[in-house]
Amino acid sequence: GGGYVMLHFLPCAVALGAAFPALLAAAEAGGTDPGRGTAWLLGANTLGNLLGALLGSFVLMPWLGLEMVLTIGSLASLLVAALACGRRPGRWLIGAVAAGIVGTLLATSWPAMDLLYGGLFRLKIDGTSSPRGQIENRDFGPVLLRRDGTDASIVVQRAGDLISFRTNGKPDGTVGPRGEADQLTQILLGHVGFVHNPSAKKVFVVGLGTGQSAGAAAAHPETSVTVAELNEGVLEAAPIFAEYTGDVVNKPNVRVLITDAREALRAEAPGSIDLYISEPSNPWVVGVADLYTKDHLERVRARLAPGGVVVQWLHAYEVGDEIFRDILCTAAGVFPRLWVYRLGTGDFALVGGVDPKDVDASAVAAWLADKQVLATIPDVGRFPRTVDTLFLLNMAGPSAVARVCEGFDQPLDELFPRLEYQAPRFVFSQRNAAEMVRKVDARSRPPFDTLLGDVLRNTPLTEARIVAFRTFLLAEHRDFETPLLAALMPTNLPGPLAE
Repeated sequence: GGGYVMLHFLPCAVALGAAFPALLAAAEAGGTDPGRGTAWLLGANTLGNLLGALLGSFVLMPWLGLEMVLTIGSLASLLVAALACGRRPGRWLIGAVAAGIVGTLLATSWPAMDLLYGGLFRLKIDGTSSPRGQIENRDFGPVLLRRDGTDASIVVQRAGDLISFRTNGKPDGTVGPRGEADQLTQILLGHVGFVHNPSAKKVFVVGLGTGQSAGAAAAHPETSVTVAELNEGVLEAAPIFAEYTGDVVNKPNVRVLITDAREALRAEAPGSIDLYISEPSNPWVVGVADLYTKDHLERVRARLAPGGVVVQWLHAYEVGDEIFRDILCTAAGVFPRLWVYRLGTGDFALVGGVDPKDVDASAVAAWLADKQVLATIPDVGRFPRTVDTLFLLNMAGPSAVARVCEGFDQPLDELFPRLEYQAPRFVFSQRNAAEMVRKVDARSRPPFDTLLGDVLRNTPLTEARIVAFRTFLLAEHRDFETPLLAALMPTNLPGPLAE
């Protein structure tokens, strides 16, 4: 693998390294003073880099698309190479022929954009098949939309009845008629904050994505939702997902700002936000790690209204236990009352606040019964549609989190951005934070510091309730098992839990 990459990049690196001394030698041969020539070359190189980056990112990429920019850039490089061959007929002819051959190949062999946007950088070789075989077996499906923006390329693809939303090739959301795993996470992120602040009215959402989180929050009565989205292409993709979001971008109580979330947050008045929902991409994506730092969370805390709540997405795949703990305990240091919810196999929500309201199960039941809210939650087994099943997703409360974070004294900060450098190391390691997840999960051991544990200590447990728990836990693609439920209940329960 290393030799293959070297064959592709080493000649380019050598050529780039030789360009400056070759140009300087040419300038000296033309009678230019070496000092003056060096200054002009360095200045021209710096100016060219700046103009190229600005022109390519802000003009050419959004206007022409990535493959056209790559093709034009390659042809321009070939033309410059041909001109650099000099005026001698032999050199000029060789350069022109070489440029013509390569240019023809570029024009007739268009880049395979489905591979470029297919997220092949996350391909993990399992030893049973070759990289080529894994690529050939991938069904990328037709592209419904593609927009190359100033900061990212957005692609929406359909594969069967599944529609995926990709940012720079990385899946950041899916929808489908069966209620896919990503939908569970995205929809519940828009709802779990209302468990701890059911009267929340002003909601701030980081990232639009498929729009399901914002759509779920906007379904709650009398809410006003502000969404900060960095990429305009995401807004263009919104109509494709309208069926699953209630056409969220056109709702009268929703406004979408095309701007950096941190800038949008600074514009909010202190003490004005009831619910802050952060669902960025993975922390190994450039710029995302800052959203998990103590500095940013303190800015969020300053803008929370009394009783305000923060919802922060977190994942346990492609990270190590130390990263999971760093993110969890940094948040706990800013929000002393922090709950952890397990949404999917590897997706979690941290829900915290300084002085959030005590959880009122009857208030949660009231908004769960609202027709508009319930319409956002697919009627599929893995989706919680009752207070009990929603509370069952709560893994830990503040005291359980405090025990896990005891002695933690190195919160993530912007000045020393270790998360931004540590997170990428785990993308290809096939590691996960299973040990930390086990330590955090308080549902299967006393004193059951969870919302459901509190409820079951004060309400009777009926046979129908037991069956409802079992049905939910054993629903398709749920990774919770029957022993977990049994641990939450008295040991002498009748019925199928005794199995």
